[in-house]
Amino acid sequence: MGRVRRHHMSMDDQAKFRGQADEAGRFVAPYRRGGGYWGIVETLSLLGENEEHSFAAFWAKFMEVMTDPSLVGKDGKTPWESFTGRPLRSQVTGKNVIEKVHQNIRVLQRLGGANPYGLKLAQLNACIDVLGTQQEMRLRLRTGIPTGEEVLPIREIRRRSYVPSVKIRAGYSVTEGTGGSESMAVAVERAVGKASTTSTGEKVKAEAEG
Repeated sequence: MGRVRRHHMSMDDQAKFRGQADEAGRFVAPYRRGGGYWGIVETLSLLGENEEHSFAAFWAKFMEVMTDPSLVGKDGKTPWESFTGRPLRSQVTGKNVIEKVHQNIRVLQRLGGANPYGLKLAQLNACIDVLGTQQEMRLRLRTGIPTGEEVLPIREIRRRSYVPSVKIRAGYSVTEGTGGSESMAVAVERAVGKASTTSTGEKVKAEAEG
């Protein structure tokens, strides 16, 4: 069995990002710099934490962040060029650029299952809220969630009721890494002392890597 991808941070990484946030005076995205997930969180942080932002305002800032010349890679491309230049997985069901970003925002709200990309945010006492409707979407990077309080990202545009499969507490730490074949769900259960009923076989089809 292959190694399960790690979605949580070590205690050292938590301390590192908290220190960077103190220096920057704002929340610092705990994802690969220049990646799609990093770009989303970085954009919301720059626009203002704990404030609602229209998707139009988010989009304009997101493009600015992802076209920063300082982020040009070895291939000579900005993150935006790399992000938009990836071929569609399917010509029939493939998503356009805006749909990809919508999907990646939803992925960053995930705290359970085999690919809980939102765990790093929760470990830093934060989450992303999706407010309003699909046509008039508003986004918020919610930070400063009290340590120990359950993290519950808001998604008002959800089409059906949602009951979290796992309870994640803000600011939790994983003192042990996952083994070669251990699921992330098991590590989270051990860290927060809550049982997960989500199958570790669930797949998240994210279009951009964070």
